[in-house]
Amino acid sequence: MSVLRKPAAEQRLSDAEMRRLLGNVVGSTQEASPRRRARPLYAAGLALTALGVGAAWWSFGGKDGAADGAAQPQARPAAAARPSAPGSVLDASGYVVASRSATVSSETTGRLAAVYVTEGMRVTKGQLLARLDTRDHDQQVALAEAQLAASQRSREQQGVELAAALDRYGRLARLREQRFTTETDFKAAEFNVARGRAGLSSSDGEIAIARRRVAMQRQFRSNANIVAPFDGLVTETAAQVGEIVSPISAGGGFTRTGICTLVDIASIQVRVQVNEKYISRIRTGQPVDIVARAYPGLRLAGEVTTIMPAASRQTGAVEVIVAFVTRDERVLPNMSVDVSFRADSGRKIG
Repeated sequence: MSVLRKPAAEQRLSDAEMRRLLGNVVGSTQEASPRRRARPLYAAGLALTALGVGAAWWSFGGKDGAADGAAQPQARPAAAARPSAPGSVLDASGYVVASRSATVSSETTGRLAAVYVTEGMRVTKGQLLARLDTRDHDQQVALAEAQLAASQRSREQQGVELAAALDRYGRLARLREQRFTTETDFKAAEFNVARGRAGLSSSDGEIAIARRRVAMQRQFRSNANIVAPFDGLVTETAAQVGEIVSPISAGGGFTRTGICTLVDIASIQVRVQVNEKYISRIRTGQPVDIVARAYPGLRLAGEVTTIMPAASRQTGAVEVIVAFVTRDERVLPNMSVDVSFRADSGRKIG
């Protein structure tokens, strides 16, 4: 409602009325006390100020505005609570969390040569995700293979020498029976045979070591290939081609410790914080209805798997884990969901 202002002629006080009001104020101040009679001008000033404030209030319609309540604020209605689902004993909100996730990194320090995945890409176990520069490893493998070849040639030489020692020992043994050789020559031939056999055994040991060295260097080169540890979804890539990556933090922040983050979609579950006053309504194995806020029309079935055996002292809440009985690929980790714990009696799991 608009406020009507009075005409300007009615808003002004006449000179006679003003003199009458001033006279009354001055007269009242003179009769009050000797002290106030000495201050008539001060009292007149106060009276003029009061009259001015009153006239301004009247001219702007303060009286009418206060009377009809046009300026009074309206109270807002309280927000309506979310209705409970049919058959529900408790409604709550939570988040979808993947219980199995990993930040995939290399097993050795090296320069990243290639990245084969992008964010949002689904991968399978053993799939190649990235590869480090293997030039140094190639040299180490070549060196180990050369050492293995040298050990094998050395064994061949030891074998020839042992064969010669055995042949001489056989001839001297026959001559000894006929007394055509000395005992010293026979003992020397016997010693050469023993030395040849020891050398051959040593060569076999060197060959075994060289083969282990080759296998180790090949394994180091194979570790330059970063593969997926399980089936999942790539949610983040943290390194680019040309950067140094390492399984440990080094280099003052210039070394990447992870290639990408992999989440196992099959391991997603819902985690809900339930006030301790209502935790008695929940049982392990209790059926649950799950509705993702991103897809209000999508209702999935769930089941309570774990009720944490401790409450938060700060929030007074107990965490409840709900497993998906029915799944949908559109429901992703970190999505917010509404859950309704049904009244059906729960069954123990495990």
